[in-house]
Order: sequence, then structure tokens, then C-alpha cells
Amino acid sequence: MEFGEPSKPYHKILGPFKREMDKDHPHYNKVIPGVWTTPEFEYLQHLDWIWTEKVDGINIRVHWDGANVSFAGRTDRAQLPPALLKYLHQQFDAWKFEEVFGATPITLYGEGYGGKIRKGINYRNDESFVVFDIKVGSWWLQRFNVEEVADQFGVDVVPQIGLPMSVWDAIEVVKGKATSLVSVTRNDLVIEGMVGTPKVPLFSRSHDRVIMKIKTEDFKA
Repeated sequence: MEFGEPSKPYHKILGPFKREMDKDHPHYNKVIPGVWTTPEFEYLQHLDWIWTEKVDGINIRVHWDGANVSFAGRTDRAQLPPALLKYLHQQFDAWKFEEVFGATPITLYGEGYGGKIRKGINYRNDESFVVFDIKVGSWWLQRFNVEEVADQFGVDVVPQIGLPMSVWDAIEVVKGKATSLVSVTRNDLVIEGMVGTPKVPLFSRSHDRVIMKIKTEDFKA
């Protein structure tokens, strides 16, 4: 990432399994356990992954290009809720970026949630922002670095769920209707899902990150 370069949208995250695409099939559009989306997922299925809570909100980018701060959604043309935008401006001042990072560009990826964002009232009464990833240049920061940066700006990081576990163990967690660690308004809110990365960060042959999402709704009994 060069000085002054705009931020890039967050990459797509795949689920573990392919879906039934035959419209005449009784399980059309349902996941097919064991039919893996990528060979990397299949190969790593029994190894330890680090899992975090998937928050139901809108994708947000906070970008420092070395001189200015900008805010964007999943696309550059996405309209951000005014209350959320106000919150972002309050939390991410240019002087703070300059103090911490100088001219080094950085992008914080997170979820705008709470308040009137989707069913945000289930999480909290007001609009807020929670970080799930940070990229500096071509480097994705490790979890402890993400927490350090988030702490400097006074924002939360998506909570880690349990100890590192396999893909199959994570599926059992969502099947068990685990409750949200993010919500402050409900202690019975079932998590939307989980996002996992291998304990040791990895990339595919096409240089894509190995990262997976498991959605609770895909594994309802």
C-alpha cells in the first residue's frame, strides 16, 4: 500500500461447504457437509483454527492514507448511517493516526452494528464499531497487534470464542446456539456465526487468505 492510496474492500469470506444448487433438490441452497469449498479447508479441517464472533452489521473500512482519514462501507458508494459516521469521526481523529502511524497507511476493517443498523438493538442501543481485521501495507496484523491498535483508538475487537479448535468443533459450537459475547442488551442472543483462521496464518496458491465463516443459520437442526 503506497502513500495516498485508497483503501480496498474487504475480501470475500467463504463458508466451509458448497451448497446444493439443483433447484429441484429438496435441500436446494443448503450446505452439503463434507463437500468442501476449497481444498485448503479440507486439508486443514482437523487442525486448530482461531475463531471469533461474526457480528451482524455493515462492513466498515477506516483508512489512514498517511495524511487523511476516510470511512467507507463494503463498496466506496455505500451510504453509512449518520449516527455511525458521527461515532467514527469521534473515535478516529487524524492526529491520532499521525501520532501512532506517521505516514504509514493502514486500514481497519470492522463491523458497524447496534442501534438502527439491521437488528442492532439486539446488540446495543446505539450505533458502534467493532474491529475484526487490520492491514498495514500487504501485512495482516496478528490478533495481539489488532487488539493493541484497537485499544489505542478506544474501540472493541470481535471476541475470540473458546480455545483454538477444528472446523468440526466450531460447527458443533454454532449448532449448540452459542450466545453472543458482543451483545450488551441481551444475554440470550445467539451468535450470527463464527469466523476462523488457521492458528498459523496461511495463504492459498492464488495468494488468497485462508479464512472461513460458519453461519449459524446454515446448521440449524
